[in-house]
Amino acid sequence: YINGWIKALKDNPTFIVKAAQQAEKAANIILSESSYVNLAVEATIDIPTNSMSIHVEGYYTADSPEPTNFLNVAILQNNTLGPQSGGNQGNNYNHQHRLIDLATGQWGEEITTTTQSTFVDRTYSYTFPSSINGLPIEYDELDVVVFMTETTQNIVSGNETTPVINPLTSNNDASLLGLEDLASVCSETSVTPRVNVLNSGLDPITSLDFTYSINGGAAQNYTWTGNLPSLDRITVELPALNYTDQPSNMVNVSIANDDFNDNNTAATIFEGIIDTGGTVDFTITTDQYANEISWEILDGSGNVLYSESLTAANNNQTLEFRYHLPADCITFNLNDSYGDGILGTGGASLIDANGVEIIPFTGNYGSGLTKPFNSDGVLGVDNFDQTTIAIYPNPTNNVLNIVNAENASIEVYDILGKRLLTKSDISQQETISVSGLETGTYFVKIYHGNDFTTKKFIIVN
Repeated sequence: YINGWIKALKDNPTFIVKAAQQAEKAANIILSESSYVNLAVEATIDIPTNSMSIHVEGYYTADSPEPTNFLNVAILQNNTLGPQSGGNQGNNYNHQHRLIDLATGQWGEEITTTTQSTFVDRTYSYTFPSSINGLPIEYDELDVVVFMTETTQNIVSGNETTPVINPLTSNNDASLLGLEDLASVCSETSVTPRVNVLNSGLDPITSLDFTYSINGGAAQNYTWTGNLPSLDRITVELPALNYTDQPSNMVNVSIANDDFNDNNTAATIFEGIIDTGGTVDFTITTDQYANEISWEILDGSGNVLYSESLTAANNNQTLEFRYHLPADCITFNLNDSYGDGILGTGGASLIDANGVEIIPFTGNYGSGLTKPFNSDGVLGVDNFDQTTIAIYPNPTNNVLNIVNAENASIEVYDILGKRLLTKSDISQQETISVSGLETGTYFVKIYHGNDFTTKKFIIVN
């Protein structure tokens, strides 16, 4: 819904002005109304433990019209340089009040007593990740905002605070904030860990002694030297670790003891390469912007085996595709041209013919995702190979030829998903009449048992 509004605003500048005027009127009406709940918030950051304590109080001065409200805690960061459409500053636009996380989850904590004189007292402990979307957490640029909502829509009250940072108490203290994510890569037998370190002591750090291992194997040692001032951070790349791939691989890193040892370890887990059969099924449920979605399947040399892109005709639909793959290291790339990557409620999945789940995912995947896996190259039912199936001419106004799909069945659909034609047990070169179809876009589904492919064709005058 929100993305729909964003795109409508971008495509219609006049609408932007009108929307802003309406929003101003609505805001003035809401601000003039009294609220039945008051909120207060205070927050304290403890740098050595890389955490923040958030204390929230709420008091109901009147009854809420809703039996359930939701208490939300949002963490914002200021003065972040980055790109901004229309900002005319390249990648150096200064972003303020950038939402980095919701400490109470997407919809907040449920408050079930919402009558007059109810007192709400909550304390949340929030541990900072090493980074969010690749950007570090800057403690002195944070704000905390709390707000109460009726259901998940109307905000009835809120408040804001700047966290207090506890003074440093250790002279020599390094905090391992975490390891950067490691990706699975076919045929690789080593990984190069990158660890984020914060100087949470008063004195500069000039050397760090690391001990690290993978999957409980032999430990390696590495000494970093340099100059890391107090409250500064650095990313240290450790020498490569050799390993034998497992379904789940864990890298552990520690540093030598210092004045405070509760922050001297870090770990990360990355998936191993999945072994699959040569036939895979891709199922995807789209939102109302299916035309932004495309994907491709590559072999181990980077050659494109399959490439698909959707159109507006695929909005709010569940689509299924089957692919036969060679024995190779395969890479599946899913892309979203707008960069919001929001799928419908069903999400998507990539599963081989034996039921091995290669990719399960829902929600927001941004501009795209990549998943490598191994294929054993075994074909499916009767070696029905969709890579050799072709349709022509396309566009057409009279007939459509389908080749290399002998003994298969076909179904023709219009852009709305209405089935217009079916035919079974077709020949190696089948010709069907499409002269009765109106000008537009159509789809032909070609299937044999559970094996199928879908191809698009266009009718012209």
